Amino acid sequence: MKIDRLTRLFLFTIAAMVLQWLDSDVAMPGAVPAGFGLYLIVVTFAVFVCSVGEGAVLTLLWAVLRAVILDGFDSFLIFGAGGLLAFFTVAGMKAVLKENQVWIAVCMATLAYGLGHLLALMWIDRSLVWLLLAPMTMVYSIFGGLLTGLATQFVIRKGKNLWTTIFK
Repeated sequence: MKIDRLTRLFLFTIAAMVLQWLDSDVAMPGAVPAGFGLYLIVVTFAVFVCSVGEGAVLTLLWAVLRAVILDGFDSFLIFGAGGLLAFFTVAGMKAVLKENQVWIAVCMATLAYGLGHLLALMWIDRSLVWLLLAPMTMVYSIFGGLLTGLATQFVIRKGKNLWTTIFK
């Protein structure tokens, strides 16, 4: 791996961790495992501007570091499941969407992220009671996904030239 790719991955991971920390401080009404999915700004930027491989490594690093630094193995399962579903959604939609439609991929990825959370929580608790939160989680995920998607669209449009200038 070249040093510029390693540096880029390091910067992306830090940015994703900071955005996830900010996202976790935003209180959603009710006990809903959903948020804005702000870390998806960085993952989507990595997938659309750099490569799908860098987005995959970033997602795995983010899930592992989040579990190690913050919560533990259950957190790795919960955020890993949500993160991987969100990543696969973004990576799959990259082939279909144009650059000015990135917000759609982020909105769908936020839905997948919330779904991954619920599936992991059901598996950990061995209980279907988490399905009761599914409607609220999906509503919050759509709302958060639209806001995060528009922010991602802006970052990709304005930040693409700056990013290539930094790493030339």
